[in-house]
Amino acid sequence: MPLTAVATVPYVGRMIDAVGRKPLIAFGASLQALHAWGMLYVDSVGPLLFVLEAVRGIGFVTEFNAATALAADLSPPKRLGQTLGVFGAANVAMNGLSPRVVEPLIEQSGWSAAFGLSSAVCAVCAMLALNLRDVDGVKPVGKPAPLDDDARRRRLHDSLTMAAIGAAFAIVFTFYQPLAIERGATHVGGFFMGFATAVVFTRVVLGSVIDRWGRRRMGLVAASIYVVTIAAMSGLQPDTLPLYGLAFGCAHGLVYPALNALALEHARPGDRGRVIAWVNGGFQAGFTVSALGAGLLAQQQGYASVFTLGVVFSLAAWTLLYRRPSGVSPSTQSG
Repeated sequence: MPLTAVATVPYVGRMIDAVGRKPLIAFGASLQALHAWGMLYVDSVGPLLFVLEAVRGIGFVTEFNAATALAADLSPPKRLGQTLGVFGAANVAMNGLSPRVVEPLIEQSGWSAAFGLSSAVCAVCAMLALNLRDVDGVKPVGKPAPLDDDARRRRLHDSLTMAAIGAAFAIVFTFYQPLAIERGATHVGGFFMGFATAVVFTRVVLGSVIDRWGRRRMGLVAASIYVVTIAAMSGLQPDTLPLYGLAFGCAHGLVYPALNALALEHARPGDRGRVIAWVNGGFQAGFTVSALGAGLLAQQQGYASVFTLGVVFSLAAWTLLYRRPSGVSPSTQSG
């Protein structure tokens, strides 16, 4: 799924701008409904499973990026960071809520009921997407105009910054559980509960700070919290998991919408799909490569060692953000 998601980024971004947001939200949700329905017929690791995971990857990337572009279209420019933060908080909140709903369902009715529910919810999402209202002044552009050199330079820089954040994020979420278990933990859910709580709080309650204080400035502050938190996590103990979750949630709750808003603040409406897809694709690429590579390091040096690598990635993100090109060319000022 992650490899498929990364590979489709260039095409998805262009389609979002060329075709429009609503059809692609519905299309992405439909693919995810198809994935969940197809999982009812999977009974072993084989071709069907790989095909379905590829379908899920394409569906998620298409739906999430198209919906993010629509949220940006609907947002007042001066509240773009807050809007994207609230939008992302809804996603994180559902990540926290869904296990509470699905796990009891699996215990009572089995996996078929869980995948059936998932398929039905995605199908409802696809139908609701078709009823979303259009945004005045934002229409499909058919064939998107090429980005100018300054815009491409910023897009590449923002994608690399987000890739570094994604790599650090992957290390935390992949390895905090085995490290905690190695040190005696029997339950590791406290970290995610703290993380989800902090993300939702920072984005919903403090989201306006991103726009008032400056997106780049808040991104640097959040990246600094990333560095400190990940550095400290090599010494985590089971009873400190919720605290680390809260700290990391505060950092991620601010850095993700701040970087997305920064990337979009000078983009034309007809370019937003491509900009969002590349930036979020950078995060996914960083996550995928880091999770695979850090696993090899963990096997050789132990779980605690990979958090040092996470610090390196976080520092790289901070440095890239600090050195971000700030020039705005005339062709992008109209956004």
